[in-house]
Amino acid sequence: MRYTLLLILHPVILWRGFYIDTSVRERVLRWQSFGQFNRSHYKEDAMAEVNASKPTTADGRQYHVHCLPGEIAPYCLFVGASARARMIVDAIVDKHLGTAKLVNSHRDLYAYTGDYEGMPLSVVTTQIGAPSTGIVMPEAVRCGARRIIRVGSCSALQSEMALGEPIVVIGAVRLEGASKNWVMIEYPAIADRHILRAFEDVEGTCDTTVHYGIEATTDCFQEGQARPDDGEWVCRRMRFCNEIRIVRDRIVE
Repeated sequence: MRYTLLLILHPVILWRGFYIDTSVRERVLRWQSFGQFNRSHYKEDAMAEVNASKPTTADGRQYHVHCLPGEIAPYCLFVGASARARMIVDAIVDKHLGTAKLVNSHRDLYAYTGDYEGMPLSVVTTQIGAPSTGIVMPEAVRCGARRIIRVGSCSALQSEMALGEPIVVIGAVRLEGASKNWVMIEYPAIADRHILRAFEDVEGTCDTTVHYGIEATTDCFQEGQARPDDGEWVCRRMRFCNEIRIVRDRIVE
């Protein structure tokens, strides 16, 4: 294997050596001016002089969300897909969000802010996964977010649950890595009891069964949610999902 690797790399080394030898002056000058070129280039950009600890644009907007303080409402719905954000706005725009305004589209993190029955409300895109949410949420908070509800899809272990029935998550098993940057893994991820009570108060208005329970949050969609890969391998720590389902089904029977 070692000789095979060298044979593969050898032509590349020769080619790059030939290239460097024939244009050495040009490349040296290019490297010497590299830093100056980049500085002059970014001075024309709104992201020019930034504080690496708290990066913002030149006009004070957040680095990714590109919103100013006050452009995100205190009450927020977080969604994974930008199309879903638009769908939510369109679903209630005629009645409640007639004043909905697009406040960000940078990096496809679409965000809309308007009024819902006189209450300021924003719908903000986070994209998929905890790492991306970990980027968007702090910036949204700096722009005004205070109460956040994540709206999305998930799988379920309970076989009696019908597809499309809503689930209100009361707590989460932290199988992802982003939240470890905020608090130790032993700290439980539980929902705000006041928001849970609000869900209970309006549950009777739903025309379908509403479920309450604990979920598991992971960093990836495939193996991270106990889906087998092409070789039918399942991550060891995720095998408990099927084990729990089997034990529960036996108890229910």
